[in-house]
Amino acid sequence: MTTPTSAHASLLSNRVVIVLIVFLVLVTIAGGGIWRWGQHLNYWGTPPALASLMNEKVAHPDQLGIETDTVWHTPSAGFLGKSRPYEVRYQSTGSIDVEKLTELTTTAEQDGWVADNSCAAPQLWCATKKTAGEPTKWLTISSQEVIGNSGKNIPIAVSITYY
Repeated sequence: MTTPTSAHASLLSNRVVIVLIVFLVLVTIAGGGIWRWGQHLNYWGTPPALASLMNEKVAHPDQLGIETDTVWHTPSAGFLGKSRPYEVRYQSTGSIDVEKLTELTTTAEQDGWVADNSCAAPQLWCATKKTAGEPTKWLTISSQEVIGNSGKNIPIAVSITYY
């Protein structure tokens, strides 16, 4: 037979366990939300290989005078997930002229990119960059439409990835 004090202690210990479980669930949910928020803003969780691609001069169209809607990069993998191959890319919102394209390729070459003449037909320009301790990087500049139809101005897409 239980005494009133032991029943009260048993009820109190059950409440403590329930409160502890609810607290742990809330902390887990909040921690997951904070982790996702940080990944979205690139505060943490950005792999060094992706950060290396994002730090390239040609990965910043605004500094090159190219108007774009967004600069896309491979999203972070989920917790314990497998990420896709790393890539940074963007498309010009309007057409750019041959001068701007030449400026882009010149900037890339000054930054250590070496032109690759074995590009396939849709690419306007391809280049590789080898940095000590990193895999070879691959840069492609592609036209979004047939060059003959638009004269000297064309919309372009730029992609930076690993070779």
